Amino acid sequence: MRLLGDSAVAVSKTRKIEIQQEIAGWIEARGTNLEVEKFRARFPEVSRATFYRWMKTARISVAHKEASNTVNVAQELKSETTNAVRSALPIVVTPETVSPIADSNVISIIHECINSAKEAVAHCRIDGRIRNFKGFLQANRALLSSIETLTKVSERLMDMQKIEELHAAVFEEIRKADPTTARRILGRMQRLQEKWRLL
Repeated sequence: MRLLGDSAVAVSKTRKIEIQQEIAGWIEARGTNLEVEKFRARFPEVSRATFYRWMKTARISVAHKEASNTVNVAQELKSETTNAVRSALPIVVTPETVSPIADSNVISIIHECINSAKEAVAHCRIDGRIRNFKGFLQANRALLSSIETLTKVSERLMDMQKIEELHAAVFEEIRKADPTTARRILGRMQRLQEKWRLL
């Protein structure tokens, strides 16, 4: 049916879908705004208003598709980059791979900090008077912090000693009951100590 004031006629649903697909394809092929009227001339059965409404819908659809493709490409690039970085690294750094400082070293380092703080406190005093009040306070804070740390480390060492005594008692009883199992447990414990660098 031809409409008054417009050169368009009624379009079937099948033809409507075909035209909308053609419009989307044209937009994807980067048709410019200058070519729109020329492109619209291919569809004389569609009114100008309807054509531009379909054009707007198609542009939105294409934009969503392009955005989705961009996100997919970005995710692929991220994955490729992550894999490349992982393969370039010699090992993955984990807490297990970082060599811990032995407890005896920790205590000697803390004692060095305490001695340094005491020297700083002494340096801030002359003839029983404080000559550098700010430095004096900072040195005392450092001294207090070092003493608190030493206390915590000492408590930890005592706890570890108690645990070792408990393990030794349990292990001794297992050894008395079943020497084979005791050897297997001892081997496992030694492997764990090597892994944790406790030996």
